[in-house]
Amino acid sequence: MRKVLKNFSGKYLAKQQKGIAPMSIRVALFGVSGYARTYVVGLTKLQDAGEIDFAGAVIRTPSKAPEVVEDFEKRGIKIYPDTASLYKDCKDLDLVCIPTGIASHEELTIEALEHGCHVLVEKPLTGSMESARRMAAARKKYGKSVMIGYQHIYLEGIQKIKQHLVSGKLGKVKRVVTMGLWPRGDVYYARNGWAGKMAVAGTPVCDSPINNAFAHYLNISLFFSGRSFEEMMIPVTMQAEMYRSRAAIETFDACALKVKSAEGSEVLALFCHTCPESVNPVIHVECENGTADWGDSQSWSVKDAAGNVIETADIANIDRGAMFNAAVAKVRGEKVFTSTIAAAAVQTFCIDCMHKFFTINPVDAAFAPRREEDGVFLLKDVETYWPEAMAKFQMPSETGAPWAVASKEIALPAFELAD
Repeated sequence: MRKVLKNFSGKYLAKQQKGIAPMSIRVALFGVSGYARTYVVGLTKLQDAGEIDFAGAVIRTPSKAPEVVEDFEKRGIKIYPDTASLYKDCKDLDLVCIPTGIASHEELTIEALEHGCHVLVEKPLTGSMESARRMAAARKKYGKSVMIGYQHIYLEGIQKIKQHLVSGKLGKVKRVVTMGLWPRGDVYYARNGWAGKMAVAGTPVCDSPINNAFAHYLNISLFFSGRSFEEMMIPVTMQAEMYRSRAAIETFDACALKVKSAEGSEVLALFCHTCPESVNPVIHVECENGTADWGDSQSWSVKDAAGNVIETADIANIDRGAMFNAAVAKVRGEKVFTSTIAAAAVQTFCIDCMHKFFTINPVDAAFAPRREEDGVFLLKDVETYWPEAMAKFQMPSETGAPWAVASKEIALPAFELAD
């Protein structure tokens, strides 16, 4: 982030030397609790660097975040109880950041657009394609940018891999496979009112491993499979297996998804919250003339057909600063790559189709005992079946897992979204 900020500052210094003041970006934030704390950190860093005017924040229950309230008051960041009071007082906002629950994304995004603001809204985009289409229509109507908080896609390493993949040197992308296992217990599912839910007060959320914690990795896999740098792979066929070990949830806590494009590229995603230990997500790309690999908190590399390394780098951590910097640059009118509604909606399309055309399979308690110390359900031998499925590019039912239920590959309706 420091390197990016330095580059930004250099540009602004050059403008100042020419007598041109840099454009002041006025930013507001909705929410400061839970995951929104990362937005607090990212935006205050930009404020400290002089890149933004952090004008205000909506904090519905200040008593839940007294240290944030105290810091904001010292910084001169105004606090509002709701969006109406913020928009009434702040009439010249440029960017609104929305790291809120899935069910609120559409309403808050459209409201911000109506007030003339650009938007950075947290992933996933929304809970249904109908909602995504309404958001796209509003973005088009008001002519502002809507950027989606898939922070990994803003990383230099991810974008360098995509540049290699679309350069033609590695040939066509044949397959992308991604896998991750993160145990999630009682605390995780009790953290809010929509964890594991299909909908909240009638608004679809479809909360699950693939549409929340691991959503980034399906999103990246679809990005890697896209024909051009900006494009995502558009699935035309799908096969899905969804497993529910935790009976109290409405969706599922383990899944496998396989999709194919009209050009023949395939993506396989294997994600699980019912496992004894964490295995951080990895992504493997198989091309006609080489491979690419990316590992969350590990490293990334691109190799030719002989296994020679073309480019590689370590991943120290996932720096969300790149996302915030890109959002600010976009508002300033700079040509930067961001995750758009059109791109993020492909992930929404996949989740939509999973729930419309496939069945969630309850797992017998004999195959998924509950670990008493943290309430994690343990899907029998998933830590063995998941890597095997990844290595063989198979669905869990093809590995012989005793709890697995096979599904058929189906043709999908056309992906339609005018943005």
